[in-house]
Amino acid sequence: TDEMSDGMLRRVTQMNIDHQTLFRSITKWTTRLKPDSVKKILYQAMQIATSEVPGPVHIGLPSGMSAFEATDEEVKRQPAKGPPPPDTASLDKMEKLFTEARKPVLALGITSMRAGIRPLVLKVAEKYQVPVVLTPMAKGMVPEDHPSYAGVLAHALANQVGETHQQADLVVGIGYDPIEINYEDWIPNVPLLNINTVPADLDQTKYTLACDVVG
Repeated sequence: TDEMSDGMLRRVTQMNIDHQTLFRSITKWTTRLKPDSVKKILYQAMQIATSEVPGPVHIGLPSGMSAFEATDEEVKRQPAKGPPPPDTASLDKMEKLFTEARKPVLALGITSMRAGIRPLVLKVAEKYQVPVVLTPMAKGMVPEDHPSYAGVLAHALANQVGETHQQADLVVGIGYDPIEINYEDWIPNVPLLNINTVPADLDQTKYTLACDVVG
């Protein structure tokens, strides 16, 4: 966004809005562009925006800066950062919870789509014959004619989808992002096994987080 020049930032000026403060709480990162670090800032912004969990970044363009020539040297672009691998203890607990459950249900979110794990999900669903529910942004992860397909959460016929997930004795969230719908809006009062790139977002005063597999 267009911002005041460095010299006018602290001046009392009509229509002077502090964009850095304005965007700080609603972006992953915000900064101002400088002639001596244009490439560095742009590459850093791209890395932050595309790292897990992807999200918006903001770069302020000080007034008059377009008249200057970028003077920074060539900078190597860094790839997006992924999550660290999950620890062995959580993986062991995950396996125990899943294999001991009698009626588990898989709940796929948008991160599972981004992770490209569709073949693995289908393999697990078919091997263990478990139902799979999807958030709206995860539609397509399981074909509608697949035996394990149980419907889409918070969409038309959600009450019929509920007939399946309300019978579960374990909910397995895979790549579940509450930006679409919170767990608390639909899960039954049973343990939650969360598999994601970030820790589960759950009210643990009312629901049980049995295992958090982060990685």
